[in-house]
Amino acid sequence: MRFAYGSILVFFLVASCGGGGGSDGGAGGLAAHSGGLGTGAGGIGGATGAGGTVGAAGGTGTGGAGATGGSTGIGGAGGACAQLMALDRTCVRDSDCVAVQFTSNCCGGRQWTGVPVSSQQTAMSLASACGSSWPLCGCADISIRTDDRSTVGSTIGNVSYSPVGVTCQAGKCMTYAEICGHPCASGTFCLNCADAGTTGTCAVMCP
Repeated sequence: MRFAYGSILVFFLVASCGGGGGSDGGAGGLAAHSGGLGTGAGGIGGATGAGGTVGAAGGTGTGGAGATGGSTGIGGAGGACAQLMALDRTCVRDSDCVAVQFTSNCCGGRQWTGVPVSSQQTAMSLASACGSSWPLCGCADISIRTDDRSTVGSTIGNVSYSPVGVTCQAGKCMTYAEICGHPCASGTFCLNCADAGTTGTCAVMCP
């Protein structure tokens, strides 16, 4: 009986130790399982969230309207006065030329200018545009002049001091006061100093 009890006691001790090992093993198994869960949690936590959608690029702004340029040339109107004065006046003989009148300044002064017959229509169109382009200047010029700056009339009552002549001088069409017979040299003007406008002389002033 002593042996039997001893054997039983040994058995229980062995069983108890084995059971502990089994429990440890079981714990080990649970730990391993928990580790698996941990790994799974790590996988879930490690997932990278999707990046936000990049906003569309803003549209380019429309530039402001450019400023309108001012009219060019004498008297504006796209330079009609300047274009008229810049016309080619080349000629060979007097019959190649014709006189065209235009408003020469903003005070209302007028001028007869010589142009080739072939350019007469162009000159007349430019003369019309030139005359309507001048602004009001608050002044008055009543003179009517020729290319040599001689006065041949007045805008008041359309008074005439001399008929207007046109000639081909030095290969260019040019107007002048007929009572002087030819264009006056620079710095002088055709003046009627002796009679009632039938003859004239080129001078700075009457003696």
